[in-house]
Amino acid sequence: MSVHVIARCSGRVSCVCGQAGGRLLAAAQQVGLSRPDVTPVGLFALANALSWIADCRDRLFCLVLDGLRPK
Repeated sequence: MSVHVIARCSGRVSCVCGQAGGRLLAAAQQVGLSRPDVTPVGLFALANALSWIADCRDRLFCLVLDGLRPK
């Protein structure tokens, strides 16, 4: 994870979650389970946005996972 991403964290919990998420994403990308153009910040923002959608969350979550997989 870049210093830029860590510097943007607003609190300790945010930083810990962001760092852990970044490491998990990097590991998934290294073995080809995630697209290489996905960033930790983008993934966190996407997960946050999905958490606000109650009516069709499951369907949208499946769509997101399909979109994160490499082509």
